[in-house]
Amino acid sequence: MDTFLSTLFDKVYRGERVMVLLADGLGNYHLNVDAEVKVIDTVFPPSSTPFFFTLHTRTPVYGHAIFEWFIRDSRGNIIIPLEGKDLEGNTLSLDYMRREGLLKRRLVDILERDGIPFGYYTHWPYQPTVKDSPFVHELPEDLSYLERIPYNRYRFVFVHWKHPDSVLHKHGRTQPYYEEIHKLERIVTKLRKEILPSDMHLYVFGDHGLVNSSTKVFLPKIKGNLPVGGERSAFYQLPVEVVQYHLQGLPGITIHPLENILKRPLTPLIKERNGQTVVLAKEGYGFDFPYIKSKNKWGHGGILPGERKVAIHLL
Repeated sequence: MDTFLSTLFDKVYRGERVMVLLADGLGNYHLNVDAEVKVIDTVFPPSSTPFFFTLHTRTPVYGHAIFEWFIRDSRGNIIIPLEGKDLEGNTLSLDYMRREGLLKRRLVDILERDGIPFGYYTHWPYQPTVKDSPFVHELPEDLSYLERIPYNRYRFVFVHWKHPDSVLHKHGRTQPYYEEIHKLERIVTKLRKEILPSDMHLYVFGDHGLVNSSTKVFLPKIKGNLPVGGERSAFYQLPVEVVQYHLQGLPGITIHPLENILKRPLTPLIKERNGQTVVLAKEGYGFDFPYIKSKNKWGHGGILPGERKVAIHLL
């Protein structure tokens, strides 16, 4: 995914026009549209938080070390970096995020500095990765809004459409999901055939896929260390043998040294923000933490192909 994103921005900086329609959670679903399709691995863990920090900081996950929905700050406090909040729901300031090294740079600021005409459309304009940028616009729930974006003004357009992910979390691959997919296919076809400038590349893809995670496993505090992570991957700042001992007998999990999953040594920042041991959910399972319980039927963040593979559609 890092290489693919770099390729997109290489095009933009060469003067080519690019639109990205990120259909959150689309994964390896192949849309019924006239497109060239390439399947690649997304970031690990396959979740929105590491994807968007990779996109916005132009840094690989291994570098920014923001692995999942919940991470630790430099003082050991658990925070939600993509939302810019702590566990009590208090907003974290951009100054705090920068002091913590979470947002040393932001894509929206880089593009503005470099004079790239762009529009960024999202359901969450308050998130710290885009907050306070005049080029960021709130995306309504109606997908037909994409027909009214002034594409001729832009060299780069990014649209973050949340609904495949939100529907899959609640319902799995049932009728409501396929209804969302059909809406997406119709708007993508109309954009390409009737609306977008002819010289604008259109890329449609997801940041991750989802799999069944309906059976929940509770991950406890161990020796004073709370787990962080997300629905299907969790991290402890403890040796793997300690975690294995305390979690023995729990169904639906595997426990590994994190460096074995990453296939590279851990940096001090990865250990600080996450830990050195990872707990992964097997198919059909997801995690509850001492500070949060999930109602989702499907989830992401593990190592199964259904989570990690994404189909890139180029129209």
